[in-house]
Amino acid sequence: GLSTGAILIANHRSSVDPFFIQMACDKPVGCLVAREYVEIPVLRHLFRFLGMIPVGRKGVDTQATKRAIREAAIGRLVLMFPEGRLNTTSDLMQSCRPGAVLVAIRAGVPIVPFYVRDIPFTNAVLKPFISRARVQLCVGKPIDVVKLSQGKTDKQTLAEILLICLQEIAKLAGEVDWEPQVAGRNWNG
Repeated sequence: GLSTGAILIANHRSSVDPFFIQMACDKPVGCLVAREYVEIPVLRHLFRFLGMIPVGRKGVDTQATKRAIREAAIGRLVLMFPEGRLNTTSDLMQSCRPGAVLVAIRAGVPIVPFYVRDIPFTNAVLKPFISRARVQLCVGKPIDVVKLSQGKTDKQTLAEILLICLQEIAKLAGEVDWEPQVAGRNWNG
């Protein structure tokens, strides 16, 4: 396992993705989840127990970002979904934001790419808990984003490193020709 902290990134198909990723890791994984999920009473205690970090969907949630940086910097694993929402399309991934790259560089930790395969597409939050799925989890090698960025966190650098990280997820998925999209327009880092 990883002795240092790390930011884990993955494609996002289902609300139970974090549970599968947690099962693959030998230490607790904190995760940024949309605040509305954390507020569902039945899930609230479970999420708090699992070390979930509630995050607002609108714009950049500075509090959640700072907490993710703090946790990764002291040696924890923090899972972030660059898509920021569930992907119910047939594309490998939707457009992505570079927040995870920024957090990893600021925390001084690597990014570890994951690809979650064979999860039933669904929008319902509780449905995946009931449906049985054969899930295959592919884990990539840690990416030294601190070295790649040389400590820079300008928009251009973040976008370039994000593309490298997303291409690693694509390799895990066996999709070599896939062109990742950076959601640049409305992202203000």
